[in-house]
Amino acid sequence: MTALAIAVLDVNEAPRMLVPSGATVVENADAGTVVGSVTTLDPDLLPTGGVGSDPPFRYDLVTDTGEATTDPPFRVVETDGNAVLVTTRPLNFEQTPHVIINLRTMDAGGLSLTKTFTVTVLDGNDPPMDIALSPQSVPEGVPGAVVGRLSVSDEDAGQTHTYILADPLTTDISLFRINAVSHTLALAAGVVVDYEQTQTLRVAIEVRDSGTPLSRTVRRTFAIAVRDINEPVTTIAFVSADGRTSVPEASVPGTLLGRLDITDADNANPALRQQVHTCVVDGGDGMQGGGDNGGGGMYARGTDLFLGTGALDYERQPRLRISVTCTDDGSPPSALQTWLALEVANDNEPPGDVLFDGLPLRDAAVVLAENNNGQVRLGRLSASDPDNACRHAECPPLQTHMFAVAGAAAAHFAVIDGVLWTAGRPLDYENQTALVAVAGLAHGSAIPLTLTDSGAPPLTVVLRLPLHVLDANDAPTAVALLLNGAAAVPENSSAHMLVGRLRAVDDDSAAGANGRHTFWINYASAAGHLPFVVHGDGLYVASNGETAAAILDYERRPVYTFEVYAQDGGTPPLTTSSLVRQAQGPGPIPRRHRVAYTRPPTPWTVISYLHSVPLGRQ
Repeated sequence: MTALAIAVLDVNEAPRMLVPSGATVVENADAGTVVGSVTTLDPDLLPTGGVGSDPPFRYDLVTDTGEATTDPPFRVVETDGNAVLVTTRPLNFEQTPHVIINLRTMDAGGLSLTKTFTVTVLDGNDPPMDIALSPQSVPEGVPGAVVGRLSVSDEDAGQTHTYILADPLTTDISLFRINAVSHTLALAAGVVVDYEQTQTLRVAIEVRDSGTPLSRTVRRTFAIAVRDINEPVTTIAFVSADGRTSVPEASVPGTLLGRLDITDADNANPALRQQVHTCVVDGGDGMQGGGDNGGGGMYARGTDLFLGTGALDYERQPRLRISVTCTDDGSPPSALQTWLALEVANDNEPPGDVLFDGLPLRDAAVVLAENNNGQVRLGRLSASDPDNACRHAECPPLQTHMFAVAGAAAAHFAVIDGVLWTAGRPLDYENQTALVAVAGLAHGSAIPLTLTDSGAPPLTVVLRLPLHVLDANDAPTAVALLLNGAAAVPENSSAHMLVGRLRAVDDDSAAGANGRHTFWINYASAAGHLPFVVHGDGLYVASNGETAAAILDYERRPVYTFEVYAQDGGTPPLTTSSLVRQAQGPGPIPRRHRVAYTRPPTPWTVISYLHSVPLGRQ
């Protein structure tokens, strides 16, 4: 018998795979969590069987059509020589409680085996997903105001949740409280927020579920908007325009007295929009002249307070009360009505009417003749003063007044204890430059006066007292000879030759009788015979029939000295006289007989001036 040796050729056989044992995984397990071990059996390996590493096996998750799965939830990895199935991401029981996978194993010869099996996802405690708060705002000014209701999103049905205040650095948890039953977030009892100080609050909320074996939490920070609520005006105060606490009594209608200072919490933060206020004066104490808008003679424009048609008078009413209503432009508008007490400042007012001997100054006049001599009492000056009309208990002492003569008129007049007197130089009808001219008053002027009160500061007014200066006859003061040509009369001059014209120095105008003059020679004043005669205002060489010395002879008498009189036409007529020295030629006059000539200011030759005397007393 022949033994045959039949060789069995080894061919590659497809592997057989054992599914993982205990293919379960808890939800939310981290990626890489082991689901179970994977064992591949291959007939080509030793009969004893075993996980062959020669040839190695390749594991893939594939679709039903055998294509590689994109982003599979599992994969097979080698761990200590063993193949294990692990997760690639956390799994969610509530979304996928079972995961069916196709696991393919392939040997080195390219033969493969695909096995479908199910991985069971075990339910675990999921953390809450999110916290909601609605609404997320709180009104200012409300103690313990409710912010909103808290709610939570949690995949685990049936669980209960507990809300607590967390404590991040940005939040003061003492400001808030959470109602455990209603799950409402509110301000703590008695806590009030102010929009003008804080526009946003931040609060962190943490929620814990009731899951087992360990509860899970989630935290969220909320920005709580503080809602601006229109707050009412709390106070209204008056601030004077000039910084004082009172209003000036000298104010005229339309004067800005000051402003109404309004306290409004809505304007506490200058960085925020400032509310605008509109005020109305709707009542007040009576003022002189009535009131505007019923407000005691005052009215408001915005928050500015003005004087209306009324008048402020400290002497009559040192303080006032006005009713003011101010409204803001908030939504809805808020208004406040209050009474304000205003002090009227006692400002010094100028003196009022001035009397002269009991007559108003405009109706009085001083009538005074020129050339007055001595001190003459003209009348008493007095003045009223509104500052002295005070009748209430707070009145200051009465003011006094001082009158004075102003300017150059003080050389003619003086005021002594309120009485006007003449003083110093007499008045001159022809020259009133020291007085003040008054239009329309013929030969009339005015005495300039000042009146100063004793107020603080003192006030001075300028006054004019009408003055009529009467013209009186002024005496001529001198006689002058206006030579007719040469400085000397030629000897042997013919009779009736004009030597010169006589002129009288007189303040009176030549247009009137007081300024027209008659001249004559006092022949008794001449030593020896005088060969001159006066006709009108002319000095002539006399004829033999007019004087015994009609012939001029230089060698016998070179110079004549004689007295000439001038008399005006006034009532009574006044007279003056002057000595005249008249030389005759030819040839120069001896030095001891020379006549001094005064050209400026006039061309008249005035030898000397004598006193003026009335006619009949010369």
